[in-house]
Parts: sequence; C-alpha cells; structure tokens
Amino acid sequence: MSRKFLFLIIVCLIYTVSARVKVEYTDGREEFTDKLKFADDIFTVNEKEINKKDVSVIRYVIDSQNKKIHNHNAPSREILSGEIEDEIYWIFDKAEELEEIYKDVSGVILLNDSVYKLNRDGTRIFTHHFIGKILKEDVKNWGNISWSFEPGREKINIIKARVIRKDGTYTSFNPTDVKESIPGDSSGSLTRNNLIKNAVIPEVEVGTFVEYIIERETYNPFEKDFFFPQAIFKYNEPAFIVRFEVIIPSDKHFEYITSNFGERKNTPRVTQRDGFKYYVWQQNNIAPVLYESLSPAYQEIVPYVAASTVKKWEQIFNWNRKFLAERIVVTDSVKKKTLQIIGDSVDEEEKVKKIYHWLQQNISYLSIKSGIGSGWSGHRADITLSNKFGDCIDKAVLFSAMGKAADVEVYPVLLMTNNEARVDFSLPRLNLNHAIVKVKLKHREFFLDPTSENFRYPYFRNDNHGVFCLNPLEGKIEWIPFPDVKDEAVNSLYYINLDNSGNIEIINSVRFSGTKEANNRAWWRHQREELHSLIFAQEINSIKAGAELLDYKLFNLNDISKPFQYYWKAEFKNYAVKAKDIMIFEMPWAERSFGEISLNSRNYPLAFSSHEWKISRYILKLPENIKVKFLPENFSGVFKNMICSNYSWSANQNTVILTVSHKRLTDRIPAEDYAEYKEFLTKISDVSRQKLILETR
Repeated sequence: MSRKFLFLIIVCLIYTVSARVKVEYTDGREEFTDKLKFADDIFTVNEKEINKKDVSVIRYVIDSQNKKIHNHNAPSREILSGEIEDEIYWIFDKAEELEEIYKDVSGVILLNDSVYKLNRDGTRIFTHHFIGKILKEDVKNWGNISWSFEPGREKINIIKARVIRKDGTYTSFNPTDVKESIPGDSSGSLTRNNLIKNAVIPEVEVGTFVEYIIERETYNPFEKDFFFPQAIFKYNEPAFIVRFEVIIPSDKHFEYITSNFGERKNTPRVTQRDGFKYYVWQQNNIAPVLYESLSPAYQEIVPYVAASTVKKWEQIFNWNRKFLAERIVVTDSVKKKTLQIIGDSVDEEEKVKKIYHWLQQNISYLSIKSGIGSGWSGHRADITLSNKFGDCIDKAVLFSAMGKAADVEVYPVLLMTNNEARVDFSLPRLNLNHAIVKVKLKHREFFLDPTSENFRYPYFRNDNHGVFCLNPLEGKIEWIPFPDVKDEAVNSLYYINLDNSGNIEIINSVRFSGTKEANNRAWWRHQREELHSLIFAQEINSIKAGAELLDYKLFNLNDISKPFQYYWKAEFKNYAVKAKDIMIFEMPWAERSFGEISLNSRNYPLAFSSHEWKISRYILKLPENIKVKFLPENFSGVFKNMICSNYSWSANQNTVILTVSHKRLTDRIPAEDYAEYKEFLTKISDVSRQKLILETR
C-alpha cells in the first residue's frame, strides 16, 4: 500500500512510554516537545508551525531509566580474504548444472537455509544461510545485505558475508562498514517501528558467488508464547537446496499448515534430542517461478509452510483485546468532537456516515509507533484525535471510540489485504498488515476503511474485499464480502449528434461507484485546476485529432459525501468516414480489448482485487436523410457465472443505441478455465471492432 506521508520512527525498547517527542529537521536542528500536532501538511511544534517537508525524523524520547541498551554493532575486524573451505567446492559443479538446465535466468541459488529456534525462556533466534551465483546484473543486489529489526527487542548479527570467485578465493565484508538506517517507505503495515541494518559485500560481479549467514536474535519478544515461523520454497531463480528448520522445546504446542506442494513431499522430518524437537522441510532442484501478469501473491502460488505455537485463536483474541480496551476510551474530547460531527442526527446510519467522512478528511495518515502495543492496537483514541494523524489501527481505534460516543457499535478488525497473501485462518497466528472497522447497526453489519481520503459512504477500499479478518473484541474471525457489482462500477453515457457532413458533437457524462469513484476523485484532486481543460482536451483528442472541447464540469470533487462525476462536450470535424453515399461510423471507445488474455496459457489464476462492472451507453442521433445500412452483430453471454457481457445494437427511426456492458463477478479466474475465458473475451473483442454502416436516403 502506498501512503501519502514518508515519516519514519526510530524506537527503543520501552516499559513505560512518555509523550515527549524529539523533532529532527532537515537542516540539522533538533527540538523537543510534549505535544505534537499535524494537519494540512503542517506540524505544530511548541506553538510554531513547521511544513512537513522541513521535518526529517520524529522520535519518541524515552527516559534513560526505562530503556535497555544493546550493542548492535558487529565486532571490528579487517576485511578477510583467502581460499574457500574444501566442503564448499560443490557449488561450482552444481551451479553449472543449473545454468545448463535454466538458460536465461539471472542467477542460481545453491542453498537457501532458514532455521528458527524457540528457546525455553521465549527468546528466539532465526538464522539464514544463503549461497547464490550471479549470472546477470539484476541480481547483483544479492551482495547488498539489508535486514530490518526492532530496537530494544532484536539484534542482527552478520556472521558471514563474502564473495566467492571462480578460482576458489573469497573476500569478506568489512564489519566496520555496517550501517543502520530508517526504512525507506511507510506502508500500511500494522508495525513500523523498525530499523534497517545494511552491509555491502565487496567485489560482487557477474560470475561470482555470494554467501552470507545472518542471525536475528530476539532477546525481548513482545509475547513469549507467540512463535510463527514460515517459509516459501520457490523463487524467481532456480534453487538446488531449500531448507526450513523449526526447533522448539519438546513440551511446546506446535502445528503447521502447508500449501502448493503438488506431488512433492510436504511433511517434515522430525527428530528429538536434548529436550527439543526438530522439524525439517527440504526441497531440492526447484524450478523458478514463471511469473505471469495478474498472478496472485507468492504465498498463494508457491510451496509454503506456516507454523504456530498458539493452540487456539482465543489466546490471540485475549492478548489483543487487552490492548484495544485500553485505547477505545471515550474521553471528554472524543465525546465533544463526536457530538459536534454528528450534530442533531439520530439515525445510526447518518451518524456513521458523518464520522466516516470526517475521519477520512481530518485525520491524516501518518505513523508514529512506540512499541508492540501501539503497533497492533493503536494509540489511545484521544491522542490520535489531538494529533490529527494516525495510521490504520489508530484510525480504527478512534472510529470505534467515536462510535461508542454516538451510541453505535464499531469494532476494529485486522486483516491481510487481498493484494498480499491469502491468510489460512485454520492456524492461529499473526500474519496481518492492515486494520479497518466493522460497523454493527440494528438492521445490518458491514465494514469501512477510514484510512483513505476519498471514499463516499458506504464504499471502502477494494484491497479489503473478499478476505477474512480478525475481530478481537467480539472474538470472531469474519468474512469481509465483496460488494454488489453495481458498487464497483464505471457508467458512461454518450449523446452523439451526427450531421450530413460526418461531423459529430458528443456530450459524455461519467458516473462512478466504490473504488472507481474514490480513485478517480483522488486523481482529479491532485491535478491543478488550471490544467483541467487541457486534460479533457487530451482525452477527446485521443478519439480523433483536432477535436474541440466546448465545455466540461467536475461535480462534487471535494465533497466526498456526494457522488463524484463529470461531463464534457466536444465537437469532432469529419468524424465519420465517407465514401459517396456511405458513412462508416465507429462509436468512441466502444472497441474492447482485454490485456489479461495476452498469454497462450497460464500456470496460475488471474487475480483481481474485487468484482467490477463497466457499462457504456451510446445514443446516436442521425439526420433525417441518413439511415442505417448495416447494424453490427450483437453479443450476449455468461462465462461460468464469472463474467456477464453484453454488446448490443438497436435502431429506431433516426436513433441508434449501443449498449456495452461487462461484469466480472469474481476476483479469480482459475488457470484451468483460462483457455475458455480467453476464447470468450476474444469473441467480445472481435464483435466490438465491427463498424456501423450508414447511407444517404
């Protein structure tokens, strides 16, 4: 998920959090404040207004008695070089074998070994050992080590990182060059209180091998009973050995799920010694993922193992419920603002609508996290209200508190957006990246997402559609359904007047719903008003060069409580193609093409975010002395209850009407249905290319 603001936080381990904040400016200055506000791209710091572009970093400041200091730097030593160990010479022959089999890959992976160990005291260690040969420039980044960690909870140890040359010599990285940095983006993730440890392996070139062993030590886990190791077994490059090991105390509950292994073995080898159980999955000689456009996320299509030490979801519900209860509090400020927003509304639906629109427009998306509590359960509602900014969980908590103040039931729910992995909720574990809300009215229940800025009630982002979510306060796992297809639609209407010379005048009006409306509103809101006429002029000239824009208007661009739509009026000279008493006429943009059917076959499903409906209606008025000579073929069909499509012409006296409708009633087209699906859409595309033939009476 891309987000509007790119502010990132450096956080230490804390046991009690004060509200004191340190603001660091782009010019090197620093300033402390006990209260930070943000609105309309402006921070208020100690009663001074500061533009967000002048702020580089915001940090919570923790009193020294409440923080635990760990040395995260690797020991200082000189760069090491020499000849590799005898036991690793096998990589040369095996790399050649893989190169011979897979001719055009960017690299080959010789070893990808991941080991997760849970200690008896709840601390844990993850060790990753990688060896790969670089065959093309685009995988030279294998030599750039970049691992995230949460200060105060984890540390990263780079045990080995070296380049190996064809002659068997190697050069290691210099530990003194290891750097720490803040992440480079601010996604919709529920936790963003991490740093990045960076190291560069020297002399990495095409034809060399990269080897590294990296260890993540979690010495202060946020919950010692939660342990959720996972691994995938297929990558963009071929792999010789992929190994995944989980080590846990023998008396610890442990269960796992697997997917997409096909005919390959998906059960682990299990051994036991010294009071620990060892679970090992290993796959050898793995072909690369042949990625296809519009494929689902990796975990839906590649071999995958996920594991958990949590026996029941109630354990996770109770853990998260405790945090949420402390934060969904109706303070005086929350109640006052809520009553101000809802005014004299008594209808539940109207109250929710007003709060939803207000949150989108007045609480900016910006994340400041100080630990796992605020990461998974947000800040207290009144803090987010006072700051005028927050991330997904902050907004969900504030929405829930405002709902309580308005006597409406609103609950935060946690989910994995549908552009990421589909979560298998048969296994209790935390694998979620977003928070929205469930609204529970007397007559219906539904979901809303206040993180966006442009959604008209009751629409919400399509990456939340068709997923399961965690509802900790009600202790449920719930399905977020796809909206009715009419609520994810684009509806275009064209009135066209044709004269005897083949000139036309078009009045085009476009209406939207759901994500289509929000995305188009957002796009237009980011265009300067003085460019609007130029944008419309470019649009109509894509129909025919030399078109003249006569008029246009955008409706409700900045009022998200009302439908956004627009219209334009334009004139096109010599639009129809004339040949003596014949005119060849093509309805603007009526020809259909479908980019998703460009492949001959597919290995993976076609994946879309939601259902959708595109409908265009053309009404063509003819002069009295012109009549229809040939009306194109109609098409109407349904493909396996997934697609409903209609391409129909009709003529009555001096009016020709064309209706083009295409409904997709699913978010997945299975790979086994692709051939028939392609045939179906190809027929629609062929029909759409037919022209209307007119003649003079």
